[in-house]
Amino acid sequence: MNKQFFFSIFVVALLLSATVFFYACDEKEPLITTGTIKGTITCAENQQPLSGVSINITPGGSTKTTGDNGAYSFDRLEAQEYTLTFTLSGYNTKVEKITVKPDMHSDVDVVLSKTPIISVSSVSLNKSAITLGIDGTEQLTETVLPTNAPNQTVTWNSSNSNIATVNSNGLVTAISLGTATITVTTQDGNKTAQCVVAVSSSVISVASISLNKNSTTLSVSASEQLTATISPSNATNKTVTWSSSNSGIVSVNSNGLITAQSAGTATITVTTQDGNRTAQCVVTVSGGGSSGGDGVTINGITWATRNVDMPGTFAENPEDTGMFYQWNKKVGWSATDDPMVNSNGGTIWDKSSATGSTWEKANDPCPQGWRIPTGAELQSLNYSIWTTVNGVNGRLYGIAPNQIFLPAAGHRKGSYSNGKLEYVGTYGNYWSSGADFGNRWYAFFHSNSNSALGGSYGESIDGGNGYSVRCVCDCD
Repeated sequence: MNKQFFFSIFVVALLLSATVFFYACDEKEPLITTGTIKGTITCAENQQPLSGVSINITPGGSTKTTGDNGAYSFDRLEAQEYTLTFTLSGYNTKVEKITVKPDMHSDVDVVLSKTPIISVSSVSLNKSAITLGIDGTEQLTETVLPTNAPNQTVTWNSSNSNIATVNSNGLVTAISLGTATITVTTQDGNKTAQCVVAVSSSVISVASISLNKNSTTLSVSASEQLTATISPSNATNKTVTWSSSNSGIVSVNSNGLITAQSAGTATITVTTQDGNRTAQCVVTVSGGGSSGGDGVTINGITWATRNVDMPGTFAENPEDTGMFYQWNKKVGWSATDDPMVNSNGGTIWDKSSATGSTWEKANDPCPQGWRIPTGAELQSLNYSIWTTVNGVNGRLYGIAPNQIFLPAAGHRKGSYSNGKLEYVGTYGNYWSSGADFGNRWYAFFHSNSNSALGGSYGESIDGGNGYSVRCVCDCD
């Protein structure tokens, strides 16, 4: 009986041990889905680790900074492609792409090279000799080369301030009869340029200039002649130049004829060549709204006749490209690469992503009274012909006389190409105000497309592409 009992106990224990064994064998290790990027940053010139390097990772947007050993790491990253941007003052920025795989360490060691120091090579003046009457003035303008030299500081001096003086901005004033030499000197490299100033009793200098009007109001497309009066009337040099603070609203020709282009306000300035004396006229242009203003009405929608140039302004002519814009951003980018520059003067392509599902009013680059069109409004342009206007390819939409010309401006490619200019003269890409699921709506056409301005999803990439903007009247 006792043997049977102990045997039963032994069998039960054996079965329990087997169950535990098989359970343990069947248990799985937890699945690791993330990975790590790590590395060391060194200097190209001395191979030493670099501290203080900022490393930004996208997507995600987090930033790490290297310590004395130049090391960095990003942990617990989801499996996908990442872009790392390495920046340090005084060094060239570097961008690396890496694909993270689950349960793996990806090493990205980077070598940064120092930014070359650009020294001034020369300086020149817009004039090498001038003749003035007593009390006459002349603005000298210096050009420091290369233009990207960081230190553009100059100083001015006169060889004889009893005859001619010069201020810190290069404005020369004639004091008494005789000759003096004005010298401009660069702070970087002590490069110099000179202008000989002759003060003569035979020269009668301009004392002032005035306009027949200080302000005026025009309707869109109307013109008016401004007249300048120089004092004294027997001044030797009566040459003047005309300029507009916003040629998209009011343009002015070399004779002072002003033409209203679109609703808004602009200041017309006339400047004398002798003495840089100025007079101004503030011009208010009425229009826009339901009357169309600078626009043309097609299928019940009033369209601007020109692309947007600088934020808040139209390009001067219907065939002009204007500037390129990234979706939901108010910073324009140049249509040429000499150099590529934005409306704020920057030259580094913005790779950040736009947000939101509608182009925000605060980011709308259209002039006052105008807005970015919707996708449906773009697609309403349903009849066109491929043509050339003043040597520029594009499509003419609408039926005469209600037509608008959209230049085939091409576009700037998004973040992975750093704003590369593509398809100029072949494609036209124009933004709408809508987006969904991270995609931006835009419309496009090309030389062989059908007549409609087709709609399509914009590319969902960091920063987006740079496309043209053609506004519609904000008539509501």
